[in-house]
Amino acid sequence: MPQPAARFGRRLRLLNGSQFSSVFKNRKAFHGRFFSVYTALNGLAHPRIGLAVSKRVSKKAVERNRIKRQSREAFRRMQWELAKMDFVVVAKVGCADQESPTLSHELRKLWHRANKTCKTQSSHL
Repeated sequence: MPQPAARFGRRLRLLNGSQFSSVFKNRKAFHGRFFSVYTALNGLAHPRIGLAVSKRVSKKAVERNRIKRQSREAFRRMQWELAKMDFVVVAKVGCADQESPTLSHELRKLWHRANKTCKTQSSHL
């Protein structure tokens, strides 16, 4: 069965500080070399993402924006496979020096680990 068009609308984003805070308050963390992904169940019918790329990652806005674009695109492509959770992706220092496929690959690995953990937790409830 084909999936609907993968779009990245407003409903798939964490939009304000209280939404980010709720993820950090109830979080489960997954760490990789270039990203940390924090997750929390959201009670909605779809996953959502928030991004945090600080100036410590890169002083250049162009590089920080590239990391955010790459993260959003990876999320957009995987949204149908992801659990109904909120994800906050925090870029780490050294992330800006990496090629886009490397960043996408790490994000996919972290999201698969988060999905696996979420499914295990929900089966114990």
